[in-house]
Amino acid sequence: FLEFTPHTGRTHQIRVHCAEALGCPVLGDPVYGRPGPLLHLMSRRIQIPYWAERPPITVTAPVPEHMRVLLTDCGCWE
Repeated sequence: FLEFTPHTGRTHQIRVHCAEALGCPVLGDPVYGRPGPLLHLMSRRIQIPYWAERPPITVTAPVPEHMRVLLTDCGCWE
């Protein structure tokens, strides 16, 4: 269970770094790891800068059910 804070929007950036730099691909990643029924990668919160006069736009999302079940089974979620 990892948290990343990317500063650019490069395609596959997190997936490549997990697989190549950390040696631990994202679970279910068909390109950089072993394919599975579902890719276990999500963003819980995205913050998009607007402009100086306004605060950034922040969007949040709940953990998808398939990920919550897996994390619960692994003891990472209560």
